[in-house]
Amino acid sequence: MTEFQKHLCNWCDKNGMPLEKKVMKKEKSNKKEFLSKQDLEELMGLRRPTYGRRRGSLRQK
Repeated sequence: MTEFQKHLCNWCDKNGMPLEKKVMKKEKSNKKEFLSKQDLEELMGLRRPTYGRRRGSLRQK
């Protein structure tokens, strides 16, 4: 404890005032999101149409 905290504790004890201590709250653990194989493929872009140059213009493969 720092000197200020020790001095404050002593002062509170002498004057009959309760010292409020900070209580650390536990953080809730986030639930993990489970993705299906189809969702992963969609995020990676495997299910998008692909385009290529055919005869000078872009066409869908």
